[in-house]
Amino acid sequence: MPCWAGSQDPPTGVRFTLLSRLMRELYGLGRSSVLVQRAGAEPVVFVRVASGRRMLAVLVVQGDNGGWAYLWDGSQWADADGTVMAARRIAGVTL
Repeated sequence: MPCWAGSQDPPTGVRFTLLSRLMRELYGLGRSSVLVQRAGAEPVVFVRVASGRRMLAVLVVQGDNGGWAYLWDGSQWADADGTVMAARRIAGVTL
């Protein structure tokens, strides 16, 4: 999987790329999102839930098998190979 920034270590670049793809899908569903990456930290996407009451943090994690997944609300997850489905689920969060 390609990385956008050659100076980043591969896991950070993979996370950035996957979160960027997720943001594109969320945009297509009419949902706004913001990607935040502080120096020395991993990227995170914040999405306002449908009710507008809070911002939802979405991370990308790597499993023991080497695969990648989106993680939100602490226990909700979707395989990163299914970005469209993940975006639909995240866009559907109401509270």
